[in-house]
Amino acid sequence: MSSGFLLFIACGLIFSGVFGIAIADIGHKTQFDPNRVPVKFRFRSNYDAGHGGSSREFILERKKEKYLIKSLESRRFPQPGEKDFKPVTVERKQERPPEAAERFLNILVNDLKIEEMGNLKARVLLHPTYYDFEMRYADGRVHQLGYVVEAGHHVDERYGRLVDECQEFFEIK
Repeated sequence: MSSGFLLFIACGLIFSGVFGIAIADIGHKTQFDPNRVPVKFRFRSNYDAGHGGSSREFILERKKEKYLIKSLESRRFPQPGEKDFKPVTVERKQERPPEAAERFLNILVNDLKIEEMGNLKARVLLHPTYYDFEMRYADGRVHQLGYVVEAGHHVDERYGRLVDECQEFFEIK
């Protein structure tokens, strides 16, 4: 082989690598995109409602520079054998430091890639727990997903981590 041909191949590889990287970076946004910022996140869980389990809903919403949490906890049905039952709903509101809220949302969007997750509904016979998630973005987009587990046994590690992150952030015991 001639040295001219080898030089041509080497230059071609170098230029294709340089231009390949440049072309790959065209679609990648490195600057902050305000439309991709989650402005509202809702986490709802229903624990074995047929046996008197609780229903919880947590809404994290960005209002100007503040993050507010509204939480609702209720029981709609009596536990087996419970005689004097009255449905109860408790509502609480609290403010969360922006750093903690943004760290939590960053985990959901960048680490867990919640936008790529869809509904995961397993066949559940006993003691179901239903989870619903909703993420609203500044540009108006909404992503929702549902997840069902039996007796607290997660069938997927990423969905289990999503539930764990929510329970930790919203301080669910």
